[in-house]
Amino acid sequence: MQDITGQGERNQQMATAVTAGAKGAIGKLNKVADAVKESIESVRRPTSKQAAKILEGAGYGKPGDGWEAHHIILFGAGYESAELARQILSDFGIGINDPDNFVWLPKNIAVKKQYGVRHLTHQNDGLHRRESMDAVLGAIEMAVDERHARATLRSIANRYRNGINLY
Repeated sequence: MQDITGQGERNQQMATAVTAGAKGAIGKLNKVADAVKESIESVRRPTSKQAAKILEGAGYGKPGDGWEAHHIILFGAGYESAELARQILSDFGIGINDPDNFVWLPKNIAVKKQYGVRHLTHQNDGLHRRESMDAVLGAIEMAVDERHARATLRSIANRYRNGINLY
């Protein structure tokens, strides 16, 4: 039967317009959600001074000038391995800013030479590279409970202090 009133065509146009509007609204909502997530992360992400206070509060004094508190499992890296590792910590009730997820590292090679230490450096030894985070994930994935996860983090920190990268 033929639609002589044109209502079917108008209904189709309306449905198309509503669908397009909904897709646009969803896109905008996703952008808002991403902005909110980023904002929340920036609140949770400690500054260098806050990270230092976390380690010092746990009894790990700053070794000297030029040293920085470094996340072992990276805070905001966009790597899938970092995201999975953060989820494992969360599953065991360990916060991303837990002292066991930090290690003191020389800021750069000059500081490392100044102190004559073997530590990896925060800026020069690839700790923010995908390969490094993939290796950290491989280690933390083996944890069976919170104690094991914390021991794994401390083991990684010890390796970094001894100048040994995981990859």
